[in-house]
Amino acid sequence: MTWLITLPALLLTVAGAQEVQQSPLYAAAPEGASVHIACLTRGALDGLYLERTWPGPANVIYYEDGRAPTVDRRFRGRIHFSGTQNNLSISVSRLAPNDSGVYACKAVSERSVRSRGTMVTVTGKPSQGACACREARPTWAAAAGLAVAGLLSGLGLGTLCLRTRAQVSGSQPPAGRRPRGKPQRSPHPRPTVRKLSGATAPPCVVYEDMSFSRGDSQRR
Repeated sequence: MTWLITLPALLLTVAGAQEVQQSPLYAAAPEGASVHIACLTRGALDGLYLERTWPGPANVIYYEDGRAPTVDRRFRGRIHFSGTQNNLSISVSRLAPNDSGVYACKAVSERSVRSRGTMVTVTGKPSQGACACREARPTWAAAAGLAVAGLLSGLGLGTLCLRTRAQVSGSQPPAGRRPRGKPQRSPHPRPTVRKLSGATAPPCVVYEDMSFSRGDSQRR
């Protein structure tokens, strides 16, 4: 009978237990950038803390609906809020290397509950050499693309030339063999003699050389 009495009380305790969810678990940003942490709570609560649990414990902010938030002096002017204490989004801007650490949301009520936290890593600013390499990458990529395009164009032209040569070779007859069909005409045509209609050939004329004596014979 005792467990029947204690079971309802246990169920009420579990139903009213505070739960805190936080995202993301990990966040990395360069120096000067921002990170965003979301805290979601269930159940009644008095307020919400964002704590830094590592490397040294510290209260970053305290937020409560209807009241002005409290911000640690190290983060003043760099914290921005949106939402309510049950669903709060916190942004930390202008990050510095010493801002790296673990930040956890803590719900304040009769029984305070803390989330697992977010591991924030602030990286250094990219060097000028890294920036130059990043800017040079598109140039190398463009050069490689042009080289590939030129190679493909050369292969296409070579294939076209081979096909054209094969077609020309196939259309010509082999040496010493004339193609069938009409005989080819000579490039220098023979002169033709045409007879004029109604014209008669001139008669043969015999001429006599009168410079010799009459006793000479006539020549024809």
